[in-house]
Amino acid sequence: MFGIKRILSVLLNPVLLSLWATILILLIIPVGTDKYSATLIEKGTYMNEQVVRYDDLDYDGKSERIAVFHNSLGTAGLTVANTNGVLDQWTFRGRYDFVQVPGTVITGDRDDDGMKEIYVFTLSGDSVLLHVIPDYRDAGIPPGNRFIARVGKRKNKYDPYILPAEMDDLTGDGIKELIFGIGTGYSLKPRTVFAWNAASDTLVISPESGYFLQGILQEDIDGDQEKEIIPYGYAASNVRDSAIPYPDRNTWLMVLNRKLLFAFKPLAFPGQYSNLKPVVLSGNLHAPVLAALYRPPENQGDSNMLLRIDPNGKIIKKLPVPGNTQEAFSLRDKKGFSWLLLWRSREGFDLYDTSFILRKTVPVYTAGVVMLIDMDQDGIQEVVISDQQRKQLLVFRNELNHPVSLSVDGEGEKGTVFSFLKKKGQSPLFYIQSGTSFSLFQYGLNPLYKIRFLKYAGIYLSILLFTWLVRKIQRDQLRKKQETEKKITELQLQIIRNQLDPHFIMNAVNSIIVSISDKGKEEAKQLLLHFSRLHRSLLMSSDQIQRTLQEEIEFTGNYLALEKFRFRDKFDYHLDIDPAVNVNIQVPKMILQIHAENALKHGIMLLGHRGMLVIRVHKRGESLEMEIQDDGVGREYARTHGGESTGKGLAVMENYSQLFNRYHPGKIKTEIIDLYDDSGNPAGTRVRILISNRNEKPEK
Repeated sequence: MFGIKRILSVLLNPVLLSLWATILILLIIPVGTDKYSATLIEKGTYMNEQVVRYDDLDYDGKSERIAVFHNSLGTAGLTVANTNGVLDQWTFRGRYDFVQVPGTVITGDRDDDGMKEIYVFTLSGDSVLLHVIPDYRDAGIPPGNRFIARVGKRKNKYDPYILPAEMDDLTGDGIKELIFGIGTGYSLKPRTVFAWNAASDTLVISPESGYFLQGILQEDIDGDQEKEIIPYGYAASNVRDSAIPYPDRNTWLMVLNRKLLFAFKPLAFPGQYSNLKPVVLSGNLHAPVLAALYRPPENQGDSNMLLRIDPNGKIIKKLPVPGNTQEAFSLRDKKGFSWLLLWRSREGFDLYDTSFILRKTVPVYTAGVVMLIDMDQDGIQEVVISDQQRKQLLVFRNELNHPVSLSVDGEGEKGTVFSFLKKKGQSPLFYIQSGTSFSLFQYGLNPLYKIRFLKYAGIYLSILLFTWLVRKIQRDQLRKKQETEKKITELQLQIIRNQLDPHFIMNAVNSIIVSISDKGKEEAKQLLLHFSRLHRSLLMSSDQIQRTLQEEIEFTGNYLALEKFRFRDKFDYHLDIDPAVNVNIQVPKMILQIHAENALKHGIMLLGHRGMLVIRVHKRGESLEMEIQDDGVGREYARTHGGESTGKGLAVMENYSQLFNRYHPGKIKTEIIDLYDDSGNPAGTRVRILISNRNEKPEK
């Protein structure tokens, strides 16, 4: 038993109680500080439908602002600006009438001379033209109007778009080629990949294809340290021409070598609206792994499939994956190892190793397009979900943890542009433009994260202080209650001492002896019965401050019976108890007896004739009303002719009622009324006691 009490004492200690409460709050309520955060720096809308991106063109640690737009003549324009304003502007033949805007401008340093070139695509009639700004600081006229391809028309509308890719030295001459693709929506041509060498002004084009292109992947698939070019897309079934090779009624796996020729014969995956997303897992201890996520047509009922393909185009492994798997990526961790990342919309991410073994699942209950972006420019890509419906970006760290939400505006029907604004000595800002709306964010490690424990300590100390205050209030209330109970008990004892003093006891005993000596045995027997009941009631309730109304009535009746015998012909008394009264309710002890005794001593005993004492108990609404009425001499006469009276009994009872009203349910109200006859002479006193709203014991 002692051990249990000891354990409970330790567990209920305020220090431990506050600790448990703090832990519970931290688990239930998100009061923690996120490790990473994104702060909105600026947002707005462009009025002239310009498209803006940022890039550090001269490698000085500060980004230039590149804006493309249509000028007042309706032709393509471009400006380069820095923090001091516009540095220069250019006008090009044609317009930016592509169905997607992200690939309209590409920057890159083809000859590693410390200055990035700006490559601009325009559409002039049915021709895609390329324009180059070798050095934005050179005020000369840049080379332009390089014809790239002629585009087809569908329903009197041109619908090409540019697919940007990384620049790469494909020929080994020290000059990187500009690599890009051109896709179309419903037009037949072009749907190919291009490589342009600026030094020799040569343009290499991949074999003719009708495949609907969505992007270009550049990875080394055979371990020769040179990247292959892998265009990918899906079976859109937008082109009906059966003569064109590799039509878009199928999904294709195409791998181009550095001459933009097929490394192996393209693999066909039949089915309208089927999809194939290739990924390459590299940087591990073994050779690169070419994999692909194949999503068959929904009406065929086949499950989605992970495929492993050797460098010669042979499928060597298949693994079924959940049917709602939509995207696949090669996610490289901080150690340089690649993992296969699969995205299931509204369910989350699955992470596989190169052996197609599931290693990790991260639930994410949102939809959107997934991208890999190095959000804080630390060389490690983060995983970003673009949810256009909710107008937000959800950014996860490379380990798929610490999500941060960014609210963005705009519709993005023509695609979304991402770039980074660099300022010397400051962390780069993440820039996003969707439609004509743009936002600028500061993303990175939350500066409050390192001091998050101070917040936890503050919560703990606040709970500890609150717990201490509550316990102090409880202790104070308990102490006051104990003091009050003690004082009420002392008052009760004073009442007992004041009312049943030795004179009363001696007189009652003498009366009984006289009755016995007069051979009034029956009368003596009744007196002894009243006396024993009176003393028994005192002894049984000596440690109580209240008792039932029935017990109080019986006690007062016994007292009056003894007093009546003592004074014989001095008074009569009558107890009038309403049958509707619940006699089991609790009332303060001695509340009737003390007023009855006062009526006898200071009212009736001073009369020259027989008096009458009436005690009435009845209900008054929801309250209990008690009246003690005598036909004595009245209070005024008693004060002048009644001899010495300390009035301690009434004073004690008044003090008792005040304390009782303060610390117990219900209220006691006492009213003393002087009575007069028709001639205005004193005719007695009535004491009215009203006890309201008390808790009653049920009837037995």
